[in-house]
Amino acid sequence: MSSTLHDFTDVEPLVVREIQPLRYPDNPEKFVGFLGPSNRDQNCIVCQRKRHPYWEDGEQKQHFYRKGGGYSFSESTLGLLRRAGVTRIVIEETDNDRLLEFNLVDYESGRFSNEMGDDPQRFVPVDEALHEWTAAEATIIRDHKL
Repeated sequence: MSSTLHDFTDVEPLVVREIQPLRYPDNPEKFVGFLGPSNRDQNCIVCQRKRHPYWEDGEQKQHFYRKGGGYSFSESTLGLLRRAGVTRIVIEETDNDRLLEFNLVDYESGRFSNEMGDDPQRFVPVDEALHEWTAAEATIIRDHKL
C-alpha cells in the first residue's frame, strides 16, 4: 500500500452526504450541485466538474478556467449558495478522480473575471484549495434519487 501526503497530516479525509440538489432558479432542469453535511460540521455543496475539455451538444466545453488555474462561479451563483446556507464548496472532478475543498468566503473574495460573457465570475486557483483528495481517500454518500 502506498502512502499519500494525507497519511502524514492530522486532517481526516472528507466525508460528505449529498441530500438534495440545488437547482438554478432561472433553469430548474440544471443544478449547481448537491447540498449536504460533511464530517467537518460544514454545510457543503458538491459540484461535479470536468477538468479536461469535453463535447456536449456538438460544442467543446470545459469547466476548468485554465487562465485562472481553477474553477469559477458566477456572482449570482455564489449568492444562491450563501442563501442556501453553504459554507464549504467541494469540487468533484469527475474525469480526474480528485476532490477539492474550498470555503465559500474564499470564492466570495476570490479573483474576478468578466471574460465569460455577461455573467461576472469569481475563481480561486486550485493550489489555494483547503484540501485536495483522491476519490479513493474521500467519501461521498449519495443520499438522493438523482
